[in-house]
Amino acid sequence: MEIKSGIIKDGMLHVLSPVKKIPCKECSLQNECDNSDYLICDMFGAGKDECFINRGKVTDIKIDKEE
Repeated sequence: MEIKSGIIKDGMLHVLSPVKKIPCKECSLQNECDNSDYLICDMFGAGKDECFINRGKVTDIKIDKEE
């Protein structure tokens, strides 16, 4: 699976995904926003109907180097 925008926290992958309900209540990183002075979604330029969804444990990371 190719991910272009995501966060790995404690070995778990969180990616931005569209949601139908209230984004902050469904966000897998809500506790991080509650404990800080900024919103993580704002840092990633998320839309009003997007939030982070936990996609599970990261087992293999491949990074393409830019030249």
